[in-house]
Amino acid sequence: MSPLLIRKFFEGKCTSEEVHEILVWINSASGKCQLEKEFEKYDENMGGQGALDSEALFSKIKEKIKVKERSNPAFRDDRKDWEFQRKRRGYKKWYAIAAVMVLVGCLAFWGAKMDKSEHSMPVQKIEMITKSTSIGQKLQLTLVDGSHVYLNAGSKLIFPRHFDDQVREVYLEGEAFFDVERDEQRPFIVKTPNTTTRVLGTSFVVKESGHLGETKVGVLTGKVKVTNNVMDENSERKLQFTLLPMEAVSYSYVDGSMTKSRVEYDEMFAWKDNIISFKAASFQEVIAVLTKWYGVRFDIRKGFSSSKDFTGRFEHESLDHVLEGLSFTFQFNYRIEKEKILIY
Repeated sequence: MSPLLIRKFFEGKCTSEEVHEILVWINSASGKCQLEKEFEKYDENMGGQGALDSEALFSKIKEKIKVKERSNPAFRDDRKDWEFQRKRRGYKKWYAIAAVMVLVGCLAFWGAKMDKSEHSMPVQKIEMITKSTSIGQKLQLTLVDGSHVYLNAGSKLIFPRHFDDQVREVYLEGEAFFDVERDEQRPFIVKTPNTTTRVLGTSFVVKESGHLGETKVGVLTGKVKVTNNVMDENSERKLQFTLLPMEAVSYSYVDGSMTKSRVEYDEMFAWKDNIISFKAASFQEVIAVLTKWYGVRFDIRKGFSSSKDFTGRFEHESLDHVLEGLSFTFQFNYRIEKEKILIY
């Protein structure tokens, strides 16, 4: 995350979109990791007194929040969306500091906004819509500008009911395919906790893979620009890649690097056509895909293992037919019990 943007956040100078970007980052795996490192440095420099100060400040801020909530219901709604839950005792110290960061930033932003509103015309609140899919579910959407979105299982898309005159911006968690209506005057931007993808009119996939520790963007048609949101303290600028058809870039949560590569259609785009495609996939990788695709749970009996891999595709196939085909490669027996699959 850019230090300049964080400074703007605390000074109350961020736009609503920038505030949302920071809060999404704080809640992301990479954001929490970076925060934890900074908090450790902070605690060492303070000689262990930082936690006490943060707890005291947190209590004071909660009192201020009550006042803000009574005077501004919009603040209450936004604060609830991003409130940290300090349930795990082991993380109490840095969660407290993180909560302070979020709440101070929100107070600064809303305070500045309220002060400004006293001397200007009221600003119309942007109505945001959230669409999400559970495991085993997919969803097709048409946005107000005519762009089409295919939301994969276990994903979430946040977008305004009406785009403004300058930009069309949406926020994604998970995986989605975008077929964007071309508009030379208003770029279409997809933001995730770690990347920003900017296009004018094209089709592409954005995929967050927490279990793999990466975010990947692949282009089917047109041209897109991808930028990392989190900038290392030693970096002078963010990384940016321009992608053409059948090219992709991967952002690593581990070291913040970005890698460009060529991709095949089935690797990035087949899922939107209801096609499951595997290329040299291990048994564990296959099970992970089927769990998300069909919304089932696998019970692997003790003693079963397979060192083989699988290459193939299944088009509009039932789970039973898929398991039957895989059983020959991985040499297993199976039994379907409602939403649980027994492998032995």
